[in-house]
Amino acid sequence: MGYLFAVFSAMAYGINDILIHMGTKEGRANTTQALTVNLIAGNLLLLLTTLVAWLSGSLPPINAMGLLFFVAAGISAPLFGRVFSFSAIKHIGATRTTSLRVSETLFTMLLAVVFLRDSLSLLAFTGAVILMGGVVIIIQESSQLGQASNTASRETAATAESKSPAAISSQGYFQHRIGLLNVGTLLALGAGFAFALGGVFRQVAIAYIPSALLGSAIGTFVALVVNMLNTWRGGHFRNWNLTRREIGFYALGGIANTSGMLFFFYALLAGSSVSITAALKNTSPLFTLFLSLLILRKSEAIQRRLVASVFMVVIGAWMIVYF
Repeated sequence: MGYLFAVFSAMAYGINDILIHMGTKEGRANTTQALTVNLIAGNLLLLLTTLVAWLSGSLPPINAMGLLFFVAAGISAPLFGRVFSFSAIKHIGATRTTSLRVSETLFTMLLAVVFLRDSLSLLAFTGAVILMGGVVIIIQESSQLGQASNTASRETAATAESKSPAAISSQGYFQHRIGLLNVGTLLALGAGFAFALGGVFRQVAIAYIPSALLGSAIGTFVALVVNMLNTWRGGHFRNWNLTRREIGFYALGGIANTSGMLFFFYALLAGSSVSITAALKNTSPLFTLFLSLLILRKSEAIQRRLVASVFMVVIGAWMIVYF
């Protein structure tokens, strides 16, 4: 039953990225506005689940140090992790973002080796190499798409340059540099690092407050408060430009994301192995790939090379976690 929950977790995370991709399809959404809707939906689900746990008497008392680390985890993962993910999906699509975000496993391994003095087996190291190989392929493939898109933009800019030389030339140059830097890839990798850092903070916090559910509720609520402050300071509440369709996709994405986290915790509570549970959760790119082929075929280019790299990332992550 625990492993089934882990598979549900992977499905939920995969569905979340597809929903975010569909919400950003029109290209009008502001990230802080989208994240506000996403976090509100997730907080409502966590509030309901935490209330049920509180009524059943299964929540531990709150400790100051545990609260501090859960707050840090909330700023790292639900806030910065989702911000980077949303932005990456806008640039490179759901499948590539989900696959690159599995680098969380690699970052977690490196952080554990450096700060927690964990050892690394030969097979886990081999898995890291395989995962990095898949990541490199996705980076190259995404970069080629970005450069092709920017080439078209520069050609358009060159055609209109006679009308506004300075503005068009600077815009074309900027877009060219952005393409070479491959912003979407950097954002997706940044999301992986943010989620890994949040996981380390959460692992420390659980030693003080032994409740992953309570910790997730605290962290996600902190992320919502900080993001709403940023949205208010940026004036995005006054200039609200999300349609009902976009709000629906972002809200459903928040429910799916939070459900994935809860399914993962329930898998652990069911007595499943942590390693195998995490490995099953990291198969989420396969679900995203399948749904992309099924739903997003017209808006996201899926090539054989990308499919192969997704499998490499999943296999590498599975080897790191399991061995």
